[in-house]
Amino acid sequence: MTAGISPAMPSTPPAQAHSGDWSKVPTINPDDLIGKSVFPIMADLTETGKPYTGIDSDQIKHPVPLQGGPGYSFIPINTQHGIVWAVQGKGRGSFKLGKDADYAVVTTMNPDTHQSNATFSNALIRTAMAHAKSGRLGGNSLQTINDMIRSPTADPNHAALRGFPGLEHPDAEDFAKGLNFESRKRLTDVLASPKAQEVGAPNVNKITRRLLDKNFAGVNRSQALFLIKLDKSANNMVNLKAAGLPEHHSYDYGLKGTVVGKFHHPVAAQTLWKTWFDRKGNQDPNHVRRAFDLELPVGHITPEIAALLPRHPKDMQSPQAARLALHTALDNWHHTDDSVKEGGLSPTVMSNALKNSDSSSTLSQYSPEKIKEMIKQGKFKGYKLRDGEVYFGLKKGTDYGDDYGFHHPELTNNETALTSVVNNEPGAKGIGGPAVVLKAIKEGATALDAYAVPSAKHPNGFLPDYYSHFGFKELGRVPFDPSYHSPQKVEDMKHEWRNQGWDESMGMPSIAIMKWKGRDDDRYDALRRHLGTGSPNSGPKTAPSVVKAARERLGRGVGQNVAAPQNAPNNNPAGNLGGIRNGGPSRPSSVLGRTISAATSMSPQDATTFGLEPDLISKAKAAGFKRGGKAKNIERALSLTSLYSLGHDRDAG
Repeated sequence: MTAGISPAMPSTPPAQAHSGDWSKVPTINPDDLIGKSVFPIMADLTETGKPYTGIDSDQIKHPVPLQGGPGYSFIPINTQHGIVWAVQGKGRGSFKLGKDADYAVVTTMNPDTHQSNATFSNALIRTAMAHAKSGRLGGNSLQTINDMIRSPTADPNHAALRGFPGLEHPDAEDFAKGLNFESRKRLTDVLASPKAQEVGAPNVNKITRRLLDKNFAGVNRSQALFLIKLDKSANNMVNLKAAGLPEHHSYDYGLKGTVVGKFHHPVAAQTLWKTWFDRKGNQDPNHVRRAFDLELPVGHITPEIAALLPRHPKDMQSPQAARLALHTALDNWHHTDDSVKEGGLSPTVMSNALKNSDSSSTLSQYSPEKIKEMIKQGKFKGYKLRDGEVYFGLKKGTDYGDDYGFHHPELTNNETALTSVVNNEPGAKGIGGPAVVLKAIKEGATALDAYAVPSAKHPNGFLPDYYSHFGFKELGRVPFDPSYHSPQKVEDMKHEWRNQGWDESMGMPSIAIMKWKGRDDDRYDALRRHLGTGSPNSGPKTAPSVVKAARERLGRGVGQNVAAPQNAPNNNPAGNLGGIRNGGPSRPSSVLGRTISAATSMSPQDATTFGLEPDLISKAKAAGFKRGGKAKNIERALSLTSLYSLGHDRDAG
């Protein structure tokens, strides 16, 4: 097959119905696919469009353009010229174009597969350079990390890394582009290692999440997204550079074709290529998956298979969102009281989650050793939602007088504080927030403190309003005191708050202190009560009482002290609740309730096609979480929240 290497492009490229916008891609009627043949082309989930500019307050000098995984097909200039896919070399392009099939189906790789592509390497290296410039990589840190990258390994694939010029070298990006996938992954693994992270390497998890295309966050591996009709004419493969088109970081050639349409929701490969998978029988799933990736089998859409394909959207963001909602319903949490061997939460995992949070600058960072010490003293218990990256802690014996110099008649010196809230699940918005708060209430949370970040949408701060829906009453606020943070951390905090709509003209966010006003008798069934009423014993909302700053520490036991002295021992809000993000509609139960209801209404086959475990749905139904029946609270929750559509409901969490 001859690649088209001439700059000349067709004057009238194939019409694209989506106009470069994923939301406008037409959905597919499964019946139209009967008798058609399809094969998969695998895509990582790199973001498209908005360039990568860095993490935290270290913004890179030269932003990295994001060219997409699935989104590559929707870049406007590609759409204009009929380019729908990118490949490295004529051989790989010919392999795809030579498939005897009507359509190619864009199918997902793992959510972190893009760590091995050149876009990620460029982002990582440029972020490391920004870290070096800002002082995060001070002392011998740069030399330590460079030596780790150059260190020889037994794998001959990594031989080129011995010549790595250094993160600070101007040719570092070009060097990384010339590496094979295995060596780029090796570079990433080195920077992600505990030793490199300890000396200040960029947080790989934050970069991975930042580069993830939010349109496809939360999908499973090997799920079909949309169909492409490849052009099989003579000039169907274009050398991007020679054609004067934007060059891809990882691939030299573009394939011409047309986006046909998308499925109503991502479809499991086991459904779309059912005949192929059925032939594999009970073989080892890992071997089958590997064979699927290598063979890229052609499948024929029979009436039976078409009948299994989705004919309308599901009221769920993603398989992961549904999975986490069902685990919330079933109270499936890991915690630090159990050993890791028994399925418990490791203090190291909890500590890393705090570091990996986009809101890490606003969270108290606990080392694994500190968490172990607090657990041993009976002061701390950490929780993690099963199969997800949603965490929180309960800190017993919290005294806001000692921590912030804040006293109030409704507070004791022995509160159980909700703290260390982390939600690193971009594909499950609206699930993590309610899951955390309702579980915390069940486990005995009595108070919390959180930054009240003002914005045009939430002038009083989003979090105080959010927590009021769960029965927390604001008692007062502690002004921000920069003397308790390094200048770099303050800049990181400002960067995070700007992402929530804040700016300096609104003043530095204060710390809201809140007390739960519900009854202890209502704790155990907080989840069902919340889904049924939208707020368990929330009581009246209260206007904030802004705490005035004080220059000296007032004595304990002299009545209400609402000062925030500058020598307060811990003016770093323990959490505290940075993992619950700014959102829209004020009723936090909406997404969680709808997702549980939608998931429990699925048949086993529907669940398999969607990418959800049927057994998990069966357990939720058995527990009473289903439409009608024992759990009419779900229906009531739906009636309360029916005004909000999934596509526009940006609930917290």
